[in-house]
Amino acid sequence: MAKLPPHTVTLTVKNLAATDSWKDIVRIKDLYRQDENNKHINRGQICKLIANGHSTWVLMHGRNPNTPEIRMDLNTRLALKVNVGQTHQFQIHQCGMIERLWYPWKASDPGYRIAGQISLISLLLGTVLGIVGVVLAFH
Repeated sequence: MAKLPPHTVTLTVKNLAATDSWKDIVRIKDLYRQDENNKHINRGQICKLIANGHSTWVLMHGRNPNTPEIRMDLNTRLALKVNVGQTHQFQIHQCGMIERLWYPWKASDPGYRIAGQISLISLLLGTVLGIVGVVLAFH
C-alpha cells in the first residue's frame, strides 16, 4: 500500500498583530488547522509548521475571518523563508510529548524560554539526584 502524501493546506502569508509578535504564535482559521492525519488542531497546541522545506515550532491560535490566510511574525517568516503576500503549501504536525517539553528551550519569547529552560534543568537535576538518593539508600 502506497503511503499518502502529508496533508497540506494552501494559505496566504499575512502580518501578525504586534501584540502577538515574539511569541511564536501563528493564527489560522480553525477550518484550515489540520494535521497530517486530517485531525483538527485545537488552539494553543504546539505544532511544527513546515513550508518550502523549512520548519519551525509554533503555537497555533485561531482567527475570525474565514479566509485561507496564515498570520505570522517576522521571526516565523524568516525561519520558513516566506514573505507577506505570498501563497504557500503548509504542513502542520502536532508535536509529541518530548517536542512539547523541548519547545520552550528554543522559544522566541524570553519569558517562555527562560522559564522552560529552568524547568527542564530542574527536571533533569531532580531525576539525577533522586536516582543518586535511591542508590545511596540501598548501598
